[in-house]
Amino acid sequence: MKIRLKLFTFFVLIPLVSCSIFRNLDDIDLEKVLLEPGQDYQGLYVNEAEIVQEMTLDYSSAVQGKFQDLLGRDGEDVGGIMILLIRSSIKRKEQYDFHSFMESQEGVIPHEYQNISEKSSLFATDNTIHSVFIECEALVSLSIERRGDDAADASRLWSLSKQIHENVENYVCK
Repeated sequence: MKIRLKLFTFFVLIPLVSCSIFRNLDDIDLEKVLLEPGQDYQGLYVNEAEIVQEMTLDYSSAVQGKFQDLLGRDGEDVGGIMILLIRSSIKRKEQYDFHSFMESQEGVIPHEYQNISEKSSLFATDNTIHSVFIECEALVSLSIERRGDDAADASRLWSLSKQIHENVENYVCK
C-alpha cells in the first residue's frame, strides 16, 4: 500500500502541482502586454517592440523580454518600456533592485503614488522619471525624460504603468 501511495504521489501529484506552478513563460505573447503602436498615450507614442538584448544586469535570468521606445509627438525618443519574464523570484528581485535604485547627483527623488503591485516604485533622477514594478513573473521598467513639469510627467508615466500592469495581470498572471 505504501509503495502505491509513493508511486501515485511521484507520477500523478508532483507533475500535476508542478504544471500549475511552472507556466511556460516562452508561450506568453509580450506584444499583448506592451502598448499598441500608433495609439496616442497622453502625447506619447510607441514603436514596434524589440527583443531585449544584453541591456540589463543579468538578462540571462530572463526567459524572454521586450522593449518599446516611447516617442514624443514629433517622433523623438523620450523614454522606453521594458518587460522581462523571470521565473526566479530572487533574480526578479535583483533586477528590480538594479532598475529601481538608480541615483543621480540630486539623489533619488521619490514621487507620491498608489502602489499598483506588491513591489513598485516611481522616482526621478537627473533628467528621467522611472516607474518599476514586479507582478507575477514579470519585471516592468518604464522611463521618460523630465520635461519641466515633474508632477505631470510622473502622472503620465504612472498612468502608462497602470495600463501595462493591467495587461500583465491579464496575460502573464492568468
